[in-house]
Amino acid sequence: MDYLIPCNPAIICYNRGVVYLNCKNYKPAIDEFNRAIKHDPNCALFYNSRGLARSCLGNYHGALVDYEKAIKLDPNCHWGYVNKGLLLNELGNTLESITNFNKAIDLKPNSWYAYYNRSLAYYKLGYNQQSYDDYNRAIQINPRFDTLLYE
Repeated sequence: MDYLIPCNPAIICYNRGVVYLNCKNYKPAIDEFNRAIKHDPNCALFYNSRGLARSCLGNYHGALVDYEKAIKLDPNCHWGYVNKGLLLNELGNTLESITNFNKAIDLKPNSWYAYYNRSLAYYKLGYNQQSYDDYNRAIQINPRFDTLLYE
């Protein structure tokens, strides 16, 4: 007996985009995320993922636009804030990056990744105690965290 599983074209395109993204094939990933967005223009996840691919290609403005769109569509989009914070920190807007990491932590208090990246931003600004505290908090949340960085 054949079973038909209903297919959602947006999810199919999104999943292909994730595969391309994971394989570091960023242009095809963006193409797939664009298709997913065309099918469902209100899905924050699609914009956040396209932002990651755009950032990897050096399209920082496009990535920021995507992260902001993801956050606008879903104000609880934890990864939108984390990814926006990462990009802002990389671009030298460290204070605004901390604001985004703060929001990500407010949304998901056990986000070791947000604590770790906020610790890097604090360190960049010379806030050594805050950096140390966040780094330790990341390890408390995820004891394997420090080994994950070096594997």
